[in-house]
Amino acid sequence: MKLEILGTGCPKCKKLTELVKEAVTELGISAEILKVDKINDIMNYGVMMTPALAINGEVKVAGRIPSKEEIKNLIQGRRNNMQKKKVLFICVHNSARSQMAEAFLNKLAGDKFEAKSAGITPGKLNPVVVEVMKETGIDISANKTKGVREFIDRGDIFDYVITVCDESGCPLFPGNAEQMHWTFADPAGFTGTDEEKLAKIREVRNQIKTKIEDWIKI
Repeated sequence: MKLEILGTGCPKCKKLTELVKEAVTELGISAEILKVDKINDIMNYGVMMTPALAINGEVKVAGRIPSKEEIKNLIQGRRNNMQKKKVLFICVHNSARSQMAEAFLNKLAGDKFEAKSAGITPGKLNPVVVEVMKETGIDISANKTKGVREFIDRGDIFDYVITVCDESGCPLFPGNAEQMHWTFADPAGFTGTDEEKLAKIREVRNQIKTKIEDWIKI
């Protein structure tokens, strides 16, 4: 097993190295612990923030110092079912489309994927979206809207980043994640009577659910 500490010699990098060594010793395993401290080499991993820890060439943690227990779980391949692919859905305000996509993926394929969602400029959770999701047996009423910057600053790593906007302003997320774009109409722009808007949001909900169902079959 190859464990790589990515960073330019900062105190946090040294602390991470110490924790990794302690974790390896306590687990009683054989591992090669390497230091990656050249800027170009670090950038090749798609890492924006250090320190970072890569296991067998795959970045697992970036921009923070994980606990020794977390490192041990990562090494053993058990952290939050590490085999799960991590997915981030992005829309404009994280108030409707990305929330529905996150909820459906976690519901339909939570054994294979761990989904989260964010917005470019987080707003307020759309109450009609909460209502139509309850019709499918999924309660998102306690969800909070989140900004993309929150995940970037924390150094979260994703396997897939999927924008679900219909606007041209959907952002790219830094890192090596596979970037995808699924177009859905924005419920915030729907007009008409309450019943007409409700029907349109149900339509978007169903489109997102169908897209998720088709995607997880691939």
